[in-house]
Amino acid sequence: MDFAAATEKARRTINAWVEKQTNDKIKDLIGPGVLDAT
Repeated sequence: MDFAAATEKARRTINAWVEKQTNDKIKDLIGPGVLDAT
């Protein structure tokens, strides 16, 4: 995955993985606008 070009998709992917790994105890670890291409 190209994290720099697709920051929102990367954020959603990371958050989904974290939710699954923690049995939905941690949701939205990375909020909108936190990741950027720089």
